[in-house]
Amino acid sequence: MDHKEKALWYFNRHFHCSQAVLAAFADDCGITEHQALMLGSCFGSGMRKGEVCGACTGALMVLGLLYGYDDPAVSKDKGRADEVNDMMMERFSERCGSYLCNVILDCDISTSEGVKHARDNRLFTEICPKAVETAVDILENIIEEMDDRLPPDNGMDSGPVPRYGIHLAQRPGSRCETSFLHKFLVFNAVLIHFFKEKNAINYTFTKN
Repeated sequence: MDHKEKALWYFNRHFHCSQAVLAAFADDCGITEHQALMLGSCFGSGMRKGEVCGACTGALMVLGLLYGYDDPAVSKDKGRADEVNDMMMERFSERCGSYLCNVILDCDISTSEGVKHARDNRLFTEICPKAVETAVDILENIIEEMDDRLPPDNGMDSGPVPRYGIHLAQRPGSRCETSFLHKFLVFNAVLIHFFKEKNAINYTFTKN
């Protein structure tokens, strides 16, 4: 399945739009679909207040994992995160009329009456899937645009590497770099995690 098909597959099985979009890009972000579904659990229906649409929120989480920053002192990284944030919000609003659930659905789903209205008029099954599709479309376009800016890989592979939430290296402006050293470090991290889980070996780390 492609991103859109996977997102709709999750949404049609009663996951929130935020979960559906994030889980559809889990592999791209180097997280499991289980982690994505858990992370996106509390953002549906505009965080249950009719605020920012969960499809948009899920997309922002994907962009944060791909182009976010962990050091506020690095202004270019923060600037890149701000840029993709604005791109997502503005484009989603342009295509859906707003990024707010209550505006998109034209009812207040923070109230029980609003939720009943939305269900009775099939808004959740007719409008929300389109929002999910739109979020995926925009997200794919932003990723393509950002990756087009990257310098050549110089023979190195790119893309996410399965790991236990360990960011060992990053290729500037995009996803995790998978050089030989990175692969070696990830492989060792996985082994350490495995043996620690099994209580088989005690590891002592020393510096030469």
